[in-house]
Amino acid sequence: MLRLAAAVLALVLVVEIVRWRTADLSLGYRAKARDFTARAATANRLAASLARRLGAAPESPDPVVFEEYASQRRRSAYYLALARKYRIAAARPWLPVASDPPPP
Repeated sequence: MLRLAAAVLALVLVVEIVRWRTADLSLGYRAKARDFTARAATANRLAASLARRLGAAPESPDPVVFEEYASQRRRSAYYLALARKYRIAAARPWLPVASDPPPP
């Protein structure tokens, strides 16, 4: 009977450790998702500002400004994809998470 009680206690402890670990992972993934969402918003604001500059001279857009605009749009899409990945990971912290792709 004592062995059974020890086994049950060990099982309960393992379950609690796993639960704490997944909760900790979930918090970390949520923080990453918030960070990447904020980065995407910053890139969107920069892209919008550059779009206004491009719209001011539609007949002869500055190629440097256009390239920076395109770069900010790519960066925004990249950060949004990472934010989505980490929101999903936070909801299912027991699943493995693939490494992040290189930035654009």
